[in-house]
Amino acid sequence: MINFVRSTILCSFFLFFMNIELILIFCLIIFFSGVMRTTFGFGAGLIAMPLLLMFIPIRTASPIIAVISLIVSGFLLIKSHNKMEIMKSWKLILAGFAGIPFGLFLLQDRFRAGVSIALGIIIIIFALFKLLHPNFLKLHSDRTAPIFGFFSGILGGAYNVEGPPIIIYGTMRDYAPQTIITTLQAVVFPLNIIIIIGHYVSGNFTPLTNHLIFYLLAPLLVSMFV
Repeated sequence: MINFVRSTILCSFFLFFMNIELILIFCLIIFFSGVMRTTFGFGAGLIAMPLLLMFIPIRTASPIIAVISLIVSGFLLIKSHNKMEIMKSWKLILAGFAGIPFGLFLLQDRFRAGVSIALGIIIIIFALFKLLHPNFLKLHSDRTAPIFGFFSGILGGAYNVEGPPIIIYGTMRDYAPQTIITTLQAVVFPLNIIIIIGHYVSGNFTPLTNHLIFYLLAPLLVSMFV
């Protein structure tokens, strides 16, 4: 075990000096996405995924952001645990678990061409919803929660953007902004645990992925305490 850790660290330092410019770009991406997430409670995946996909494949980027998201959501949950309302979250979480395998399935090479397009469409739809904020779309019960949770699981498994369906659901339910954010963290944290397990089972945690996570922990931790 000690030899494995030592060799991983040595390989990481070797990779760093061979690709220092690229690593610094990744560090900036994770830093700013981490600041976005800790400040507003969401948005890390929406920022980081499209930018990382400019340099690395989605099967490398997705597990990296899953780990990043798990750390930040855990941090935010600890800060706001006394405000969390589990009854508003459990249907979303269970349905999200069901959607994750479908999202992980979309990471296959055969769907590579449509991944960036789909992610762009998701960002545009979410931006328009937040901009226009259509008041006529209101939900008066939680019967549709599993639908939003299911799509959150799909988007989380494929693109690590679990947030938009949960935020849209919370807005349509007329939750207070703080309630939406705490509900989001309560949903994202357990979903990310299952997503990470899914990435591990699928073999997406390659040596390159592990090395990049090793580098990106530092800017992430700095962003959480800025």
